[in-house]
Amino acid sequence: MNDFTHPPATADTRKIAAWRAAILQDNAAQPLYGRTLEVSTGSLILSCEQPLREGARARVYLELPGDGGGGRLYADFQGQLLACTLMQGSRYRMQWRVLEIGASQRQAIERALQR
Repeated sequence: MNDFTHPPATADTRKIAAWRAAILQDNAAQPLYGRTLEVSTGSLILSCEQPLREGARARVYLELPGDGGGGRLYADFQGQLLACTLMQGSRYRMQWRVLEIGASQRQAIERALQR
């Protein structure tokens, strides 16, 4: 009988989060809007009403939860779409990998994940 060993807790473990998101492709004039399902500092999964091609690169903007009394916080990063699959009806599940992110943006996401 094999005992299950929990994986070590890392900073890149995805957590369930329902944040608003916007995806702006390099050649697009209008963003696609969606909601995150799972978030980490290195990747995220979100749902959206329009599909994108796997391998697409885009700027992803996230609206993070505030500290309680402050205004809204935002973070953005350059990402690459790893997978896009139809979930139900007209909703698509997209898995994004973070390619480029600033240190302050990464810290903002880490703080939001700890709330």
